[in-house]
This record gives sequence, C-alpha cells and structure tokens, in this order.
Amino acid sequence: MTDVVRLELTDPEAILRSDGRNEGGMTRFELLRRAALGGGALIGGGALLTRVPAAFAQDVTDVDILNLLHLNEALETAFYSEAVARGALTGRALTFARQLRENETVHRDVARQALGARARPLPGFEFGETTASQQAFLTTALALENNDVGALNGSGPLLRSKELLAVAGQIVSVEGRQAAWIRRIVYGPDYDSAAQYPAPTALDPGIPPEQVRQAILATGFIRGEI
Repeated sequence: MTDVVRLELTDPEAILRSDGRNEGGMTRFELLRRAALGGGALIGGGALLTRVPAAFAQDVTDVDILNLLHLNEALETAFYSEAVARGALTGRALTFARQLRENETVHRDVARQALGARARPLPGFEFGETTASQQAFLTTALALENNDVGALNGSGPLLRSKELLAVAGQIVSVEGRQAAWIRRIVYGPDYDSAAQYPAPTALDPGIPPEQVRQAILATGFIRGEI
C-alpha cells in the first residue's frame, strides 16, 4: 500500500491559543477582511476575494472549524473503509478507495489531535447502498470530494491560527488532487464537455461552515447529534 505522509502537530494547544497576529498587532483575519471590503487584490493574478466578506459575517471559532473538519473527515474515513471492506469495488475505483481511506484517516486524526479535549463526540454513520455497487460508490465519492474542497476553502479565511492555516493548506491541496482523481475516474479518459475536466475552472468557491454542516446532514449518513 502506498505510504502516506503523516502530518504532525508539535504543539496542538498552541494552535488553538494563537490568534494569528502579525508584528503590527493586526490579525490575518483583520487584514483579509480590510482588503476584501476595500476591494484589494490578494491574489497575484489580480483576482479578488469576492466571497470573503460573507464568510467573515459568521461567528465561528477555530475550534468550531476543527470540529466540523473532524466530523467531515471521520465520515469520509468511515465511507471509504466500508466501501473497501464491502468488496463491490474493482480496478481504479478500488485503488482510489484504498488510498482515500488512508488519506482521510490522517486528516481525521490531525483534526482530533489538534482538538484534544475540545473534540465533540462523533455520531454513527450509515451509508446504505452507496457502498454496495461501484457506480453508487463513484457517484457518492465524487460529491463528497467536491464538497470537501469547498468546505476547506470556505473555512480557511476564518482561521485565526497561522499554524492551523498551514496544516489546512496541506490538507486542501491533497483534497483538490483527490477531487481531480475521482473526476478522472468518473468522466475520463474522454470527456463529453469541459465541465467534466478534472480542473474545469480557475477558482473554486468556498462553502461557509453552516452550509457545510447542513450538507453533511443532508447526506442522510448521520446517525445521532452533531
């Protein structure tokens, strides 16, 4: 099995204590908000962070974001683990599921390690027939991976901890590759339209945390309170 790079947090408590202030005393949160509201370009190519102001209107903490990440990654770990164990997958789908089981396990454990005693109890998960056939698995995995990228993009601007943001960047880059990988399996190697390409757009929109929570509930996979 392919080895996975393990992310380690040397001081999880420091991550949650940090407010991300720079030397001038202004947090990155404040800098981004000021630039976004003022129309400043924060990306080298001149693209504006047009979706940031709406995200900043939400009253969420780094602990809230980590708990949401923990829930999402735990759900995906359980999904890919069950899909592999159930035995319905073959070929590229099985290879994908095995690797994603490893990747999402690391992501889940990173979030749990950073949370420590602040981790909320996880609910149970039931995936029904989504892991019973190759087609059902691929359809579900495609939706999960696309939403995962949007969830991390939506949470990133809200993080106050520089250390946590750095780890989130390592995770979202992998999630982006995973989303491209499953699109290649589902739609490739010949694509019917540009919308099916692994990277069909130049920018991915972010999904605000509350919308992520509602999307997780809407899957019907949750058994218990979140």
